Amino acid sequence: MSRKLFNVMVLHAQRLGTPGANAPIETPTSHKYFWVPVQDISRDAHYNSNDTQLLKEVAEELQDIRIVSETDREWTSERLLASVKLVNPAGLHKKGGKLWLGYEFPAEVMSLVMNPRTYTTLTLYYMTVLRTGAGLALYEVARSNAWKQNGLSDRRPWETWRDYLEGMPGEDMPDWKKQYKFFKDRVLKKALSEVNTLTDLQVELFEFKDGRRVIDLQFKVTKKLQADLALPPPPIIDSQVIERLMALGIAKQEAEAIYGTNPEVDLKDAIGYTFDRINNSKLPPLETPAAYFKDALKGRYGARKKAIAEPKKAPEVPIQKSPPLADPELEKRRQEALVSFDNLSAVERGDVLANFVDANPAMRAAVSKSTRSKAVRTSLAGWLVRIG
Repeated sequence: MSRKLFNVMVLHAQRLGTPGANAPIETPTSHKYFWVPVQDISRDAHYNSNDTQLLKEVAEELQDIRIVSETDREWTSERLLASVKLVNPAGLHKKGGKLWLGYEFPAEVMSLVMNPRTYTTLTLYYMTVLRTGAGLALYEVARSNAWKQNGLSDRRPWETWRDYLEGMPGEDMPDWKKQYKFFKDRVLKKALSEVNTLTDLQVELFEFKDGRRVIDLQFKVTKKLQADLALPPPPIIDSQVIERLMALGIAKQEAEAIYGTNPEVDLKDAIGYTFDRINNSKLPPLETPAAYFKDALKGRYGARKKAIAEPKKAPEVPIQKSPPLADPELEKRRQEALVSFDNLSAVERGDVLANFVDANPAMRAAVSKSTRSKAVRTSLAGWLVRIG
């Protein structure tokens, strides 16, 4: 969410061009801020516009991020965002009026944000389609290199790319992520698949080795000739799901990670399944609801229970057509014709049968096999009636 929100802020800042426009209130500092309606921010970042608490938390996270740069003449450290405001001219806690987001970039960040060559504007649709943080980070890399003729990113140590895709320094990561094979299998491959499947760009991975050990990575980006138009709708970020995970005893950071790497429908099914178990007074209390939830999520127990509970649709029984009612007069004539045939001499019956077979070649095998079969008698009766 923090990546999406920052990129949406950048996009709107580039569209506005200069801060101060659309300021909902006049204050001594309002001219320093870019002002955007919160409903526009929520639409582009694709989260619930009523979830202002989530917006506040993410904005504060962005203010905690530092940008550090150093040249041969200077060293600079700045925050990613200098200041953030939420303003409603009708009253911040009132239901009426329009809620506005105001934000200010520090000087160094501002120069990067407003330069489209150094900071490429992301395609909002593809940005919102991407669900994982690693996928969105890789898409940022791809967009920033797509304009190049060779499409090649910088060649950097794999640990550097890992920290960028994960959004945290390596020392804060679990030990398994410090091994390339696990990072590639569990993070990098999924990010590549997500970007290549859902966006307008194709990203290819190049590995550089020292012996058998991978030391550096590089990406090659190409634009797809025609983007897939049958893309799924972007997922809406629902902080209530994360809150319910935390209610099960899962830490916020882990809850966010679970939310970002699993289909939301599976999460809701597993959460409902777990709370049903917790609220079942006939069973002993759960000692570790978090572990129970993870088992339910892995085994998709909630989805199975829901499938069983849903009434099965009865198979459609084909309507049997009633056979047409027999014509009593015709049936009487058919029976009379058969009686007359049976009263003939053997020679005469043979002649009649020969004429019948000549007129109905398809019956030859049946007649040769048995002249008393139901099929032969029925067909013969009809023929006798027709010839009068």
